[in-house]
Amino acid sequence: DAKPIRWEYLSNPNRKAIYDTWSRLIELKLNEDIFKTENFNIDLGNSNGLKSIQLTLDSATGNDIKYVTILGNFGVTSQSLNTNFQETGTWYDLMDQSGSTTIAGTTNSINLEPGTFKIYGNKPAILNVESFKTRLDLKLFPNPTNNSFSVSKNINTLKVYTITGKLIKTFKGDFQKGHDFDISNLKQSLYLIKATNNLDEASTIKLVKI
Repeated sequence: DAKPIRWEYLSNPNRKAIYDTWSRLIELKLNEDIFKTENFNIDLGNSNGLKSIQLTLDSATGNDIKYVTILGNFGVTSQSLNTNFQETGTWYDLMDQSGSTTIAGTTNSINLEPGTFKIYGNKPAILNVESFKTRLDLKLFPNPTNNSFSVSKNINTLKVYTITGKLIKTFKGDFQKGHDFDISNLKQSLYLIKATNNLDEASTIKLVKI
């Protein structure tokens, strides 16, 4: 049977922290093109539990993130990981909307507590920039919903993703404010709705189908 949504978990700080972490990872996956790149290097062979992944988006321009370095300590003790960053300069902690660190050279030693990870980018994520002009101020209603929902703005594209980031439904057209989107064929779950208008303003919102 479908697992019920445990709303009371939101009042548990540890469970809420896990939820926020997964939410942030999914937002990065949906909104940053570098996480779709096929140019990457993976180092998973360390017996001490230290692992790293480096991504490169060759088509990056302007404020696009071109380089990402992911570090993780899957061991049980605090450890330092010697990291070869792709370039020098300021790098941003993509899991911390206000965090940044200056990399003085391409080789740096990063200390990680057991069970922790870092995702660094050479540019901040679009979600980090409070003045980001292309964010669409959109609302969905009703939410939660049974079979359909409407939008509060005019849009031309709406995509439905599972909570793991899999695209399962796409609507394209000239949709006016209040247009009704049918999701009666979807099972009860939590979904991510990404909508875009003809000005390339976008918004990603959580939707609960009950």
